[in-house]
Amino acid sequence: MSLRVLALIVVALALAGCRDDPAPARDPNERARVVRAIDALRKAPAEPHEARRALLDALSREPAGDPNVVRARDTCANAHRLLFEGIEAERRVEAAMKREEPPTPALADEVIAARRKLKLSERAMVDCDEAASALR
Repeated sequence: MSLRVLALIVVALALAGCRDDPAPARDPNERARVVRAIDALRKAPAEPHEARRALLDALSREPAGDPNVVRARDTCANAHRLLFEGIEAERRVEAAMKREEPPTPALADEVIAARRKLKLSERAMVDCDEAASALR
């Protein structure tokens, strides 16, 4: 082997070992933490709504690096976010109806938006179930 080839091999090995962005160490507990956060959100009572919203926020902030864990966290957070947004829109419509306000185009839009979010959340919950099951 020539001296030049040997020098190139040494330089290549040195550069390979000196990466600026080494892969972060995976947290061995991230899977369990995300599963617990998902389960806590699923099992939480519907009221008070703020408590469930806090559980959703906690799930969304749960650190994760493993792609399967990230997928479960994000899919479930999205599903529950859609559910909460749909429920909140329904509550606004109900409040307007209790005030016996005449129907307006904005109220009709709110009804449509609420139903759309709730329908999307139903589909997203199926994806959430699948992603969470893959972690178990």
